[in-house]
Amino acid sequence: MELNAFENSLLERADSARDRLPAWAEQLATAGAARFAQSGLPHRRLEAWKYTDLKSRLEAKRPEGAQGSRAAFHLGGALEVILTKEGMHTSAPLGEGVRIFPLNDALTKEPALLQKHMGTNKALQQDALTGLNTALMQDGFVLHLAQGVTLNRPIVLRVEVGEGEAPSFARNLIVLEEGASAVLIEDWAAPQSAPQLRHAVTEIMLADKASLAHVRVQDEKLEAAHLSLVAADLEAGAKYHQFALNVGAGLTRSETHVHLGGEGAHAELGGSFLLNGLQHCDTTTVVTHAVPNCTCREVFRGVMADRSRGVFQGKIAVAPHAQKTDAKMETRALLLSDRAEMDAKPELEIYADDVKCAHGATIGTLDEQSVFYLQSRGIPLPVARRMLIGAFVEDALDVVSDVDLQAALRAVIDQRLSRLEGVAG
Repeated sequence: MELNAFENSLLERADSARDRLPAWAEQLATAGAARFAQSGLPHRRLEAWKYTDLKSRLEAKRPEGAQGSRAAFHLGGALEVILTKEGMHTSAPLGEGVRIFPLNDALTKEPALLQKHMGTNKALQQDALTGLNTALMQDGFVLHLAQGVTLNRPIVLRVEVGEGEAPSFARNLIVLEEGASAVLIEDWAAPQSAPQLRHAVTEIMLADKASLAHVRVQDEKLEAAHLSLVAADLEAGAKYHQFALNVGAGLTRSETHVHLGGEGAHAELGGSFLLNGLQHCDTTTVVTHAVPNCTCREVFRGVMADRSRGVFQGKIAVAPHAQKTDAKMETRALLLSDRAEMDAKPELEIYADDVKCAHGATIGTLDEQSVFYLQSRGIPLPVARRMLIGAFVEDALDVVSDVDLQAALRAVIDQRLSRLEGVAG
């Protein structure tokens, strides 16, 4: 396949970047660059990208607008970790058995940990864009919890590296040893100097009975494209809860792959996207039940105003021997404009017979009778609409068990709702 000038420039950059990597990482980067060179950026002829025309969106004039500003995500009592070009800054000591490194430091200081885990997830080995990320990985973090360690408070992590027009590629690795437990919040709220394109790949390894609550808040500038892929491997009895809140960026693709590889593993995926103007948000999930007696739940809510477009692609795959699987997936979308659009494609791929699997998808508009009822009780129209939309989005927050974290996320949602066209009245 012939690559365009932008794609070739990325490959040239990858060639020059490999020299600084250790030998084992250089091999991964070389293989990743070769994979990208074969097919380039994803395009709509690929089934997984049929609703998101990445090439055209990157080449087109990026949307601009008064998005408003949001302060850094704050959660009372949390441990704050900030990664910058100058290094890593923490608001307090991490505690025994907890280690966080900037990726560049981990490549040389923790080679055994990275060699053991990085690039091993099968979901990453076929994707050309992830191959490019591997070839260009510069920024990012490594989080490691030793066996049996439980973080006594959440971590709020911000990656404040990369600026100017050059695309930024972050590579993250999260490893929780047996019985370890943590709550991690990634805050992506880029300043105006941030890159126009960010691509972040996060690999997660949860050993037996490990537990991770993972929240991602993305509120980047409207001119930006934010692409992320999370690939999680769960062993026996492990639990992974993810909530993704996407309210910023002109183009967003939030992709999650979960491999349930040990009996008794459980995954809960939830998320909300609130879109305005010409924003486009693609949420794609793949949950693979590879062994018996695993469970998963998915709940997503989308709100689209003006000419925005939402996408949900969810797939639950059950292997032939994965009996006693229990899996449910639900997505609902609310259109606030007759120009807004939502595409939903839920899928079940089942090769076992003793399973419980279900999916549902609905797309609709705000119930005007409910709006009228609230107005008849003296509630102003803008407040009534925000109340109903807020209640609609609230269902997806159930995946977040921490009450204080729920409240902090709700504050971001309320702020965004107040700016959506058709909500403010």
